[in-house]
Amino acid sequence: MKFLKPLAILFIAVSIISCGSDDDSTPSVELSSATISGSYSLTELVGEEEVSVTLNSSGAEVEETLTTSVGSSLATVTIALAADNTFEITGSYVLTEEVTVDGDMEDALEGVIILLDDSGEYTLDTDEDTITFNSVDQQLLEGTYDFDFDEDTIELVQSSSIGDESETTTTTTSTSDFRYTLVR
Repeated sequence: MKFLKPLAILFIAVSIISCGSDDDSTPSVELSSATISGSYSLTELVGEEEVSVTLNSSGAEVEETLTTSVGSSLATVTIALAADNTFEITGSYVLTEEVTVDGDMEDALEGVIILLDDSGEYTLDTDEDTITFNSVDQQLLEGTYDFDFDEDTIELVQSSSIGDESETTTTTTSTSDFRYTLVR
């Protein structure tokens, strides 16, 4: 009898602990054109492009150019994604770019207002978590982006690396990273 009382208490304790919810605090959202459709505001636009030119014969690096782009005053930019895989971009933002060559600032583009009025189609690849935009005027979104989505936010990241080795004496390598954050 003494043995049954601790066993009963252990059974009750295990039952109470195991009755806790197995649900995650964030519900899982199936990624599809229907679930991402809606109107989004652009809240972040950051880009960086690096170009290196190297002499093939000696391997010496001739020039390295880094362009950093930042968008501000993004509140008016609206991106509407439709369930029929079409999109529209409207609004304006302020673009600032800095260009450095071999570590020295060469050029700056400050406070240029970019007006947007574009549309096109998008393709969602749920296996690869990517989205590809084919726009009419290629104003802001063009090409394939890694795609992260929750119920209210879309984060798009586009990274590319291109190498061009020609029969001349130079090799050009270009890498770029662009990040956009969209919020409903």
